[in-house]
Amino acid sequence: MSKFVYTPKQIEELQINLIALLYYIKNIDSNNLPICFHFCKIIINNIDICRQNNYQNIEELSILIQKDWKSAMEIHTGLMNYYIPNSVIVNQTISNQIKKIDNLISFDKY
Repeated sequence: MSKFVYTPKQIEELQINLIALLYYIKNIDSNNLPICFHFCKIIINNIDICRQNNYQNIEELSILIQKDWKSAMEIHTGLMNYYIPNSVIVNQTISNQIKKIDNLISFDKY
């Protein structure tokens, strides 16, 4: 696991994009969401907890974000396979948002 630590600004941007993804999907899909979205919620909640503690555990949060995102992206949990039938534009929007979040989380770009 990389020793990269996110900055509070990076964490805030990540959280905003995760919330946007969940909000978008909740508005178009009334079904129970696959488990992958629960990992997104966990990341959001962990960010909230870290922020409430003035980012004292930002190193640990950075590791948790990586682990939870990896879990969300696993083939068996569904994020990479999630789609809305007969809705090309919606699916492209979801895919673009997932890619954006993945780029924010990726340590490789830093």
